[in-house]
Amino acid sequence: MYGPHGYITGLSIGAGFGVAFIVSLFIAAFFLSLAAKILGIRDAGLLRAVFAIVGGGVFAGFVLAVFGLVFPHGLFLGSILALIAYIWTIKVVFNTDWIRALLALVLALIIEAIVMGILVWILAILGIAAVAFMS
Repeated sequence: MYGPHGYITGLSIGAGFGVAFIVSLFIAAFFLSLAAKILGIRDAGLLRAVFAIVGGGVFAGFVLAVFGLVFPHGLFLGSILALIAYIWTIKVVFNTDWIRALLALVLALIIEAIVMGILVWILAILGIAAVAFMS
């Protein structure tokens, strides 16, 4: 990895990870905004969902890091408080109550799991078909 091509390869891999991160952020925000709209949250939108995803992740990560480092058995307590911090961020960004914020998070996770399962199933069928046609 020495020489100019190694650095170019490293930069392109880093750029690929950056693009993948941005795309996954908008996909997660789309599912969160969809779940919020299904639940009837009036202030639901894609930009607010992006802020909720980023802000909730940063805030929950900070809470988990603080409780994980400060207390001896803080990872369990920190995980619970990080989840509460994430739900609180959704509550504040979407200007809703605790129950709808929790339901929006759970519904977004369910929708993501269903879509991911369908995509995996389609890719598996295509992979099996490709192997069948190769022989």
